[in-house]
Amino acid sequence: MSSQEYLVYLDASVILRAVREESIATRTWLLDQQDNHGATFVASRLMSVEVHRVMRRAGLNTDVAERYLATVALIEVTKELCENAIALPHTLSGADSIHLATALALPYQAVLATHDRELASAAQATHRLTVVDPVTDDLNSLPVA
Repeated sequence: MSSQEYLVYLDASVILRAVREESIATRTWLLDQQDNHGATFVASRLMSVEVHRVMRRAGLNTDVAERYLATVALIEVTKELCENAIALPHTLSGADSIHLATALALPYQAVLATHDRELASAAQATHRLTVVDPVTDDLNSLPVA
């Protein structure tokens, strides 16, 4: 990874807000991070399942979701990752525990992008992840590695 690139771990909430057109700020942020800041998007493969399930339950076409998901490197959910998620001291749901364990297992320090306040709080408590909400945070203050 060059000094101009950095990892952004995406939570399903970010993709879903962009796909469902609930947040222009989120869509703009996603494009800006890749096009202008060299971000590499990563997520647990679980995120793909979450996005597809929400879209189908809402009766929405998954084509737009597929275009967003194509920009994300998906990390397999392994036995070790599940064990790490189980061992987390936080009171997160199973899915959020897997997301946090995946982000913490990345080889480089990452920015965790989420709209989920509980996940954000747990991630910040680790002191190993920078957390950003593309809707509410000052995105100009993001530390670019």
